[in-house]
Amino acid sequence: VYLSHNAFWLAGIGMYMRRILLFTCVAGIAVGPASARSPDAPRLTVMTFQSTEQGLGAKVAETLRNRLSHDFPQQQLYTLPTNIVQRALQASSFPPSEPLDSSNEKLLAQMVHAAYYVTGTITHTPSGYQLLPRLVLTRDPALMQPLPALTGPTIDALVAPVSQALRDAMKQMSAEQQCLAATRNRN
Repeated sequence: VYLSHNAFWLAGIGMYMRRILLFTCVAGIAVGPASARSPDAPRLTVMTFQSTEQGLGAKVAETLRNRLSHDFPQQQLYTLPTNIVQRALQASSFPPSEPLDSSNEKLLAQMVHAAYYVTGTITHTPSGYQLLPRLVLTRDPALMQPLPALTGPTIDALVAPVSQALRDAMKQMSAEQQCLAATRNRN
């Protein structure tokens, strides 16, 4: 079959338009309703944690998302719900229960407009679990705050201390945001 140069060009435009449409749809999903949250509240997402045990990282991420949504008022910190994160992952052809590599974590956080994300590693130990979480700044993943390493008998026992450690780490972020804004205003 012979296709002209114009046919190849049109096929390329079609693929480009499908990508734009997909991104627009995903961006619409990611933004979601803003009824109860402040537009100035930073957005945070929790990534699927790295784990050798199938499904454990996704379970920890969902449990932590639920805990953070409960512990932080949406006017202070908006934690993206699991369904938004899962839809964004599926739209990008990633399985929601599998952890991402660091570059894809950054891209996902940008896609869902999260200023920060929590990621890390969860391992099964003889006495329960060990969690090594960290808070990452989306605009520059090199700027990350390791949160305290935790061990506990259940996943629920681990997420409460992570929430408190995140609260303490977020206290630094307002000063970081002010510094960034001052730097931007000078330029």
